[in-house]
Amino acid sequence: VRIWDLKSKREAACCTGHNAPVMTFAVDAGIIVSGDRSGVVKAFDLRTASNVHSYRPVNVAISTMAKMDDGVAVGTLDGNVLFLQGGKQVGKLKAHKNGACSDLAMTGSGLLVSTGADGAVRSWDRRNLGEPVSEFEGTTEDFLYALHVVGDVAFTGDGRGVVKCFDVQSGERGPAPGGAKYAIPAAQNAIRCIAHTDASLICAGDDGNALMYDFA
Repeated sequence: VRIWDLKSKREAACCTGHNAPVMTFAVDAGIIVSGDRSGVVKAFDLRTASNVHSYRPVNVAISTMAKMDDGVAVGTLDGNVLFLQGGKQVGKLKAHKNGACSDLAMTGSGLLVSTGADGAVRSWDRRNLGEPVSEFEGTTEDFLYALHVVGDVAFTGDGRGVVKCFDVQSGERGPAPGGAKYAIPAAQNAIRCIAHTDASLICAGDDGNALMYDFA
């Protein structure tokens, strides 16, 4: 994991120690938490690049991470979400029973949103992990490759190029397939990333194009 000085455009430090490819990382209060393909999670001090904590919570790949107000949420290939504070595990959630947890994000109101290989989109209250706040199953006939949250709605992109919008705060089901508020046939191939500006939603994927949609 390399740290770069944006002013000088030079490498400021390098965090080493993983023996398998690093799949994802997040920054939490001066700590870099990184996860690799073998299931190892390491925490590095951002100032010194020194390894302050290391452990293997699972024997499968770490698939995704998201910064939370009180730590980091870590998704794994076996469908679990682990909660870390200061690089140490403080909780665990079985978010997706039938496959990997593919992506994680936080809403504006503090809900954790997860997508999985089971095609489900779920939101969770960090204070009460017994049942999801919202749950949308069968959202795609392919695989969910992208997740992006704007306020309290979640956008997903799948392998068939379809972008869908879900109300993960209220859980209200919309008229589009899978309970989405609406669906956009954005591309012919997989949507790999989604972002937004104040006025637009931006989608890009395997066809090499970036498309912008007006929220209005």
